Amino acid sequence: MIFFSVDWGTTNCRIKLVKISQGGVTLLGSEQAAMGVSEVYNGWLERPRTDRADYYLTRLRPYLEKITADLGLPMQTLQETPIVISGMASSSIGIEEVPYSMVPFELDPPKINLKIMEAFGNPQVILLSGLRTEGNIMRGEETQLIGCWQQTFASERKTFIFPGTHSKHIDVAHATVRDFRTFITGELLSLLTNFSTIKTNVSATKPADMDVDCFNTGLLTGKKTDLLENIFTVRCNEVLNKLTKSQNYDFLIGLLLGHELKYLSGGDEIVLCAGIHLAPVYNLALELLGLANHTTMVPPDVVEQSAILGQYKILEQLNSLHLQQSEKN
Repeated sequence: MIFFSVDWGTTNCRIKLVKISQGGVTLLGSEQAAMGVSEVYNGWLERPRTDRADYYLTRLRPYLEKITADLGLPMQTLQETPIVISGMASSSIGIEEVPYSMVPFELDPPKINLKIMEAFGNPQVILLSGLRTEGNIMRGEETQLIGCWQQTFASERKTFIFPGTHSKHIDVAHATVRDFRTFITGELLSLLTNFSTIKTNVSATKPADMDVDCFNTGLLTGKKTDLLENIFTVRCNEVLNKLTKSQNYDFLIGLLLGHELKYLSGGDEIVLCAGIHLAPVYNLALELLGLANHTTMVPPDVVEQSAILGQYKILEQLNSLHLQQSEKN
């Protein structure tokens, strides 16, 4: 199966033409645009008489056309190839708001809310929604979860962890999402290191250069004590010459991860779904917290393709339903 995979987030948009076969995912062509939903929404607000969906899809079209042209494919491809869009595109500031699917949510088959639209003469533009509980929401990670779950087929209860700006911890049992938590770990790190009073007390390091002792100290501190009180410790560490700025950064990372992971216990079964940049740090944190023996790691390259795999599963299910309906008629 060949389709356009669009992952449209708040700050950027990733567009790919992919082929799915028994051999896995083949990337045929791709484009990435600094054209997040937020920026496009603000542009649309300046043109209130323009149809919102038309405006968004008109902004998307040049990237689809470029992929098509670069591969030497006829422009008819754009009309005949399904376009599956996940992420913030179905939010209140996206192409069109599609209601969240409620938890509990089945992963096999995935019964997610979606909207089928027509654009560019293509009747298969599919807008995927997100998930919600009574007090929590997500858009995008549910599609990644569907993709990652297909790699594990976990039947027993597990916590799937998706690190990121807003880390999601998703409780899954018997192929059903039961609940999930959101931790703004990545966003808080960005705010603290770029806009707070401690920004001058830290210097970012790469995972390969991490001071493990400082990271571990922060990790255990974050696990056992109050986060708000200990964030100021980061400033004290550098001002009082206890840690260098780079060591202090590693302490801060540990502090935030210790707070995020503190509720997990040795009895929890964990599936870590981290991309190539965050996998080493989260792996180390889980190991130092004594949770490694209860953790399965989805390979980072699979995680990078998880949105595509999830979109494919949803598209496959949609095609199956259409086929069943056609046979009834």
